[in-house]
Amino acid sequence: MDTSGIGLGLMVSAIGLILLAAPEASIKIAIIMMGLAALLNGIHELLTTRKQAQEPLVQKTIIVNSVAGIVIGIVAVAMPLIFFGAAQAVLRIMIYITAVYLVLSAVAQIFVALKLGLAGIPSGPLLARAGAFIIAAIVMFMIPKNFGIVITRILGLLMLLSGVCIALYAWRNRSYVIIPEEVKDAKAPEITE
Repeated sequence: MDTSGIGLGLMVSAIGLILLAAPEASIKIAIIMMGLAALLNGIHELLTTRKQAQEPLVQKTIIVNSVAGIVIGIVAVAMPLIFFGAAQAVLRIMIYITAVYLVLSAVAQIFVALKLGLAGIPSGPLLARAGAFIIAAIVMFMIPKNFGIVITRILGLLMLLSGVCIALYAWRNRSYVIIPEEVKDAKAPEITE
């Protein structure tokens, strides 16, 4: 069973809860968690989604998007931890870089979802993920100082709700296919007269 949609939904919900609980302190944690999400999503797309695409252009798009996610994820996790003293400036830069990556990733995922949909491959989870990325990017663009704590909490609530929706959608549409380890031919019973 593919649990990446459920994991993404839980990650987005966790970020929403953090924004609701402690909006001032949550900026660093949110950037690190978004970096982890970008890193894990990049690895997941590189290992699984790329194999489903038949067209070379779609495969290249997925590879570029995956590698960008991995790089942005590593930078987003490392920067707040390395430059702890200059955290505000580093976090502002990382917020905008990660938000731009999420928007570009959402566009690439919509493109891939459309191509996979035309090929008859289910693409609902990719579209849900793209929607979650757009919501997360909007949240990240609105985090700077000039927005108040109330706006951050409202956006945290929206992220919490969208994460729950993504997880429920992935759970509801999960695959029920079980791949057997071994299949044996059944022998027909002998008929005796």
